Amino acid sequence: MAGSINALDAYRKRASFEVARLKQLIEPKEIIEHRESIWETLARDPLFFDPGEVLSDEYQKLMIKRNKRLVEYNFATDTPAERYAYSTALFAHDVSNLSPHSMFVDVLKRANKPHFASLIETAQNYRVLGCFALTEIAHGSNSKALRTTATYDPNTQGFIIHSPDIEAAKCWVGNLGKVASFAILFAQLCTPDGAHHGVHQFLVPLRDTHTLKTLPGVIAGDMGVKLGMNGVSNGFVMFNNYWIPYQNLLPGGGEVTSEGNFVSPHKDIARQHVAMLAPLSAGRVTITSFQIGYLRAAISIAIRYSACRRQFGPSPQEELPILEYQLQQWRLFPHLAAAFVWTHFCPTLFSDYTHALEASDPVKQRYTPCRVEQRLWPDSLQEMVYRKAGRPVEGMGTWQPISLGR
Repeated sequence: MAGSINALDAYRKRASFEVARLKQLIEPKEIIEHRESIWETLARDPLFFDPGEVLSDEYQKLMIKRNKRLVEYNFATDTPAERYAYSTALFAHDVSNLSPHSMFVDVLKRANKPHFASLIETAQNYRVLGCFALTEIAHGSNSKALRTTATYDPNTQGFIIHSPDIEAAKCWVGNLGKVASFAILFAQLCTPDGAHHGVHQFLVPLRDTHTLKTLPGVIAGDMGVKLGMNGVSNGFVMFNNYWIPYQNLLPGGGEVTSEGNFVSPHKDIARQHVAMLAPLSAGRVTITSFQIGYLRAAISIAIRYSACRRQFGPSPQEELPILEYQLQQWRLFPHLAAAFVWTHFCPTLFSDYTHALEASDPVKQRYTPCRVEQRLWPDSLQEMVYRKAGRPVEGMGTWQPISLGR
């Protein structure tokens, strides 16, 4: 151990720059300070200490307690810089801290429906948990072809949710495995005449909020963990002619009259589909920073190891650190350079997307995604960052193969 520390010190003393100044060069000072303040708070809280080797069930229970504590801490997230610092601080501590439940709450808030107020309050206090159900066994990236249906029934003034076969089962849904009582569900909206009107979002109850038993017409189960997110319970769900009230249709797409006629504010189904996927754009922008986090961690470990690991040398008595060999440098330094570039880029992307989103709607209550998507194309940016940051550490992440259809 002492030899390794001395080897690192030798390299650090050869640096021609100040570490603090370099940090502020690649990231704004307010991000650095807010993130370190969050880390200091978590370091004093036993709930966030390393639990060591624990069973997945215990780990998932711990993450729920942690997420509830994070709500109680109420870390400042008023500005894009503070929100970016918050998400990256939690990611660096444990990526499972970033629960899908927060996206569920955010979507409900942006729906701006008064009758959701009670559920939002309950969910914010972690008395119930929610999830975000889009991906199906047969369709993920090609979300236009999702097969789960929501057929309007004029007799009951509601929608019948149905999974026609196993390929329509929602899968790998975070929080769904054991604890989610509600879902933001993506399904094809159908009218009584048999017409399909594209994918829409619905608030769907899944489990009894007291017993956590699935409701009649809902088939749900656990699928185990995703690599890198062992603290999140992932699951599948299918529906057998399951009824929900009309009020559970979320805004952003179209509406159905009491007689069963579909009405949409969008010019065509393509724009309507973009509106439905707007919440995913914010997630994709955030995912870029996660990928950079993986790259920064991996390249730091690789370079430090290469500085300590010695092999061969000018004489049998003197071995050189493998970092001195050009072949090792060629393998590592391009990724080190990419880490600097993308670390500088990601906060800018996060800020630009936030400002574009807020500017697209003065009341800040509803997504108007067409304008935002045209300005930033976050899906393309996510793939670009993945190619530079995700591939060098493929297998450490969890979202890249899913989000890019690989």
